[in-house]
Amino acid sequence: MSIFSRCSLATWALLLLSCDAQQPSKDWCATGIEVPDFKEDGGTPSVEVFVVQSPLFSTNPHIGKKLAWLNLYHTAMVFRQEVTGAEPRNWTVEFDSVTNVLGAILPKIQNETLTWNNDARYCVTPGILWGEAHWSKMFDLALELTSAQARQIFTEFVPSVNRTSHHSRPLYQLWRVVSRESEETLVKDITCGDGINWILHFASSQLGVRVKAGFELKFTSIVFHADRLDQVDVGGEQWPDVVKYFRGMIHVTASQQTALERLLDMLLLLPVHYVYDGNAKAGLWAHEKALLESGLLTEVSHRGASSILLQLVLQAPCLGCLEPPSLPPEEEGGPAEEEGEPGEVEDLVRIYRHMTDRECSFLRECGTLPNTQPYQTIVEGDEGFEYCKKYFCGKKKVSPPVSSIVEFMCPRVLVDRLFAMQWKIEDGARSHGLGDKGGKGLPLFNEALESGAISWRIVFVKRPRK
Repeated sequence: MSIFSRCSLATWALLLLSCDAQQPSKDWCATGIEVPDFKEDGGTPSVEVFVVQSPLFSTNPHIGKKLAWLNLYHTAMVFRQEVTGAEPRNWTVEFDSVTNVLGAILPKIQNETLTWNNDARYCVTPGILWGEAHWSKMFDLALELTSAQARQIFTEFVPSVNRTSHHSRPLYQLWRVVSRESEETLVKDITCGDGINWILHFASSQLGVRVKAGFELKFTSIVFHADRLDQVDVGGEQWPDVVKYFRGMIHVTASQQTALERLLDMLLLLPVHYVYDGNAKAGLWAHEKALLESGLLTEVSHRGASSILLQLVLQAPCLGCLEPPSLPPEEEGGPAEEEGEPGEVEDLVRIYRHMTDRECSFLRECGTLPNTQPYQTIVEGDEGFEYCKKYFCGKKKVSPPVSSIVEFMCPRVLVDRLFAMQWKIEDGARSHGLGDKGGKGLPLFNEALESGAISWRIVFVKRPRK
């Protein structure tokens, strides 16, 4: 998403932190549990639920409580059960990025591919994490539950968030973007406070438990006011600017830079131009909607699926494919057409490739394949199509994830030439690598695309459902 706005002081305070505070947490939730072992209470409320807050990054000794000066706080929950004749038993619930706050907003960049690791999940740990004194901003009673009600939160609600697949909503989103004119939210933030708010809502709407009188939930939001919001297509005309901008953000946070150097570099990024919104309402792209509405693709998702799956309708015409030339009727008694004469229908082979949004957008805009993939697999025939589909059902993985399968109708002579340069069997399918780490056949393939010798169509699509 392209955002044109001014940036808050709190935003750049985060970016100027030393990289030690920003490193992805390799042991995130290492001591976590799924369900606290609440003692039965016979239906009499015995579990108190506290909403707690501490200054952001205050566990880092170099930062301490300094970010409280900017009203930047981390929000969590503490469940406490009073047990007769024993010490109270506590559990801490956090909702956070599985990397960390800044690891979720800075992508990894390979060539011109941006990859985010911004999954957001709940973590439940025994005891009061970091000790009660750590939660110095807030330690307020919000709910009183029975043990059965408390258990429902961890058996019914929390798993609905924690068991979503990688890169599925909810994704951590640090920034909120609102319209400068109307104050309408254009990009919704999802942070630690939202996770706590969802639990309170579940207790109220599903368990019938009201929050305690006088309790008020407030949590940190970092807000940009934007003049306008424009979508930027992956691989489109503005994409190089997006990549350059995020390279700049990563450079600002580089650990080898002094604070002054990072400040000077930061000024070059103002005003904020691009914000990645992984939680934007998903659904089909415009060209995919057109294929569905025209009947060329049909939805094959099962009922209740979290993703939209579209697949080619059998016998659908090939978009952009040239019809075989119509031949004049053979004159009675005339000579049979000799092999190789004009008008002969060339033997064509179905070749498939699974693609990221960026590669497919490049193909749609330029008519050729980009030279950004080191191997760039193509596979032949029905076995090849089934091989590509394995990347969409979890049997094979690739990063960044793929979204489309494209079918190429290729001359047999070209396919034979490419596979003579290099080929191998992958999961029962005959494959060739167009890239430099394969058979290096991309120039030949692109030449055939440009000349019209190869036609292509999108035959499979996977998108998150709205």
